[in-house]
Amino acid sequence: MLNDNLLLKSILDKFNLSTQLQITCVNKDKKLKVQSSSTSYNLLKEEIDLALSSSKKLQNYIDTKMIEFVSLEENKEVGIIYINLNNEINDYFILGPFSTTNNLEIISYPYRPKYCITYIADLLLIIIKDSKSFNCKITEKFFSLNIKKTIEYIHKNYDEQLTIDSISKMLNIHKCYFCNSFKKETGMTFTNFLCKFRVEKSKELLLNPSLSILDIAISVGFNNQSYYTMMFKKLTNLTPLEYRKSLI
Repeated sequence: MLNDNLLLKSILDKFNLSTQLQITCVNKDKKLKVQSSSTSYNLLKEEIDLALSSSKKLQNYIDTKMIEFVSLEENKEVGIIYINLNNEINDYFILGPFSTTNNLEIISYPYRPKYCITYIADLLLIIIKDSKSFNCKITEKFFSLNIKKTIEYIHKNYDEQLTIDSISKMLNIHKCYFCNSFKKETGMTFTNFLCKFRVEKSKELLLNPSLSILDIAISVGFNNQSYYTMMFKKLTNLTPLEYRKSLI
């Protein structure tokens, strides 16, 4: 279920990485669930309460593309969207704080014009749906302890050099037994699973046009750009550059 806080936090961190904008998830009872990882712009509980109590349009609204803007104080705003996605997410997402005034002398948080926030809100939906698509096969299956540990380790250390030998040594099991068990339980070889996960992670970084394809390849654990491009093309039928252009 997407409402699992670990998965929600992963989604919010992806969003924050892509937009450099703080995001907070609050349930329908207006209780804080998750915030994106440490940032200078964390909302205080009082600000969250103020934002939600000031919201008028979203109380019973189902359209996930609608966003409402709420002023917390002069030059300090948040955007609120309510998402109800196949009964798996039924929460408020608060984007910000941000300023719609581009004056660095009077603000200490990101400048984002309102028209920009509406597009950024759509990005959140893309990240949620991509995360759901990739994680559903993993979260709905039962795995043995060794395979579960391996998947969790990949999630946390995908950007490092991971090999069958290193994982087998970590688990203290024979590598042939590990390979057979991993393929049997996940339906993929360890190498294919790792590459697929790295490619999915790289999609988040491709949203940032300032990052080169080489930088992205290295950031997610590929040793060189050529191999990264080949695997990306194999899994998506697009090169990383073509995928980036498709997002524009």
